[in-house]
Amino acid sequence: RRVRGAEIFHSKKNIAMTSLTWLNELMGGKTYSPQPISKILERLQDSLLPERKKALSELKNLSEEAKFCQEIGQATGNLIRILKTERQDTEGVRMILQIFTNLTSTDVSTSIREANVQQFLKDAAHIDTLLSFLEESDKNTRYFAAKVLASLISTSSEMVQNLIFESPMGIPRVIGLLKDSDMIRCEGLVLLLHLTSSNDEIKKIVAYGSGFETLLDIMEEEEIGAGGIVVQECLQIITNLLRNNHSNQNHFRVMSCIPRLSQLLELDTSEFWILTDNKTHTLELSLEVVSLLVEETNSV
Repeated sequence: RRVRGAEIFHSKKNIAMTSLTWLNELMGGKTYSPQPISKILERLQDSLLPERKKALSELKNLSEEAKFCQEIGQATGNLIRILKTERQDTEGVRMILQIFTNLTSTDVSTSIREANVQQFLKDAAHIDTLLSFLEESDKNTRYFAAKVLASLISTSSEMVQNLIFESPMGIPRVIGLLKDSDMIRCEGLVLLLHLTSSNDEIKKIVAYGSGFETLLDIMEEEEIGAGGIVVQECLQIITNLLRNNHSNQNHFRVMSCIPRLSQLLELDTSEFWILTDNKTHTLELSLEVVSLLVEETNSV
């Protein structure tokens, strides 16, 4: 009888597991919250660090599902507070930054993403906190902090521009990203594309903060003549810095940057008749830079 009872138990258990598997497949393999998000957020206040980190891990996993992002976004203020008070906990900081990355991702619907960004921008100090993590020794922390900032500025460009500009050392910290690893540098380029789009004061800080030289260094590392997305982004930033800005144009000349552009206009013999779309776009951006400098010369 005991054996028969055990068999019945295991049979029922298997049926239950099969049902859960079927339900999970029916849901498209999506995860579901084993505990209400409000309860997980309450656990972030636990006095024991291991329990807080466990709650953060669960929250990070749930933030990967778009359907949970709006509710999690309501806790932005609490998550920022943890960033400030427990910044020595590298793993915890990284998880929170990953949560913010998920909440502001383009994978989330536009309305929810914009709502989450507005939650973040309720307090200007939130941007200061993010900027401070751009100088952390842990490269993953720097990467996710830069990625969150790039997501924020892509959604609310003008407001984030102003907040970074007003933050002490905000612009220099962003420029510093250009000398970091490739992944972090890419986020820095996204930030600078937005930062240099309209604000003349920001343009001046970037240009006179070794911006031109650093961008040209990156282009040369990327085989400037071959073009590519990184070279094109650098050219777009240089264009932003030069357009309608006589001071920056003169600085570009004084720093002997013009000769470093020559490789961009060189064509291989195999390219005389057929140009790739990539090379064509690079040439167009290069000629735009040259035209801005020529226009300034003719107007003097």
